[in-house]
Amino acid sequence: MRVVIVEDESRARRLMVRLLKLVDDTIILAGEAANAQEGIELISAMYPDVAFVDIKMPGMSGIEMIERLQGKNLKTQYYIISGCDEFSYAQKAIELGIKGYILKPVSFENISEVVQKAYRSLEGRSLSKENMAKIREMEIRKIVDRDSIESPLVKSAIAYVCDNISIPCSLNDTAVRLNVSPDYLSRLFHKEVQMTFMQFVRMVKIDYTCVLLKKTDMKVYEIALAAGFRQDKYYCHVFKELMGVTPNQYRKQSKGEGYE
Repeated sequence: MRVVIVEDESRARRLMVRLLKLVDDTIILAGEAANAQEGIELISAMYPDVAFVDIKMPGMSGIEMIERLQGKNLKTQYYIISGCDEFSYAQKAIELGIKGYILKPVSFENISEVVQKAYRSLEGRSLSKENMAKIREMEIRKIVDRDSIESPLVKSAIAYVCDNISIPCSLNDTAVRLNVSPDYLSRLFHKEVQMTFMQFVRMVKIDYTCVLLKKTDMKVYEIALAAGFRQDKYYCHVFKELMGVTPNQYRKQSKGEGYE
């Protein structure tokens, strides 16, 4: 996720940068701006996924800046940084489609909440959540017939993978969620599904991204995030290992083909 910070106070900008890196060290800082005019120029040039914008800045306000950028047809999501006495801006923020706000003083907790919200929103940019869920279910059914699985535990593990495809999914985390030991889950899963748990996870995630590559205009790094890969380079490595081509090559090969 590429991020821009528009904030006139240098200390506040530095704090935002530190907190963002603490929340997710894969976030890319595309730039910083000290006023609204710099913000317009930066966002127009960098096309960030997310912009954190202070409402009150010298000269042009953050709301006015966002309003001017609306006509550029950018896909940037805006989150405003607001003080307690600035909620008079709330109605205008809603009209502009601003995704949310961060209340000053900025803390790790509210930055973390906003980052997770941004990731979820980016995942659904090109397909609705309902369509995403249908695709996940379809891809898992292509890999394994759930009706042939006898163990309730294995069925629960498969459901966990399906429901959490947008986050990293490890054997240990899944075992903790299901209140069993990783070794036991690993043995039982391999017996029932005829592949290791992590082989299954990788296949589900990569098959899911194949559909997104064919059916959406999402960028490769956005697709990687949607499937729980926090680094697009690693996603591309796994994709090529399983599919024999890069995601972009797969997308080019798939142009003009229907999907059933």
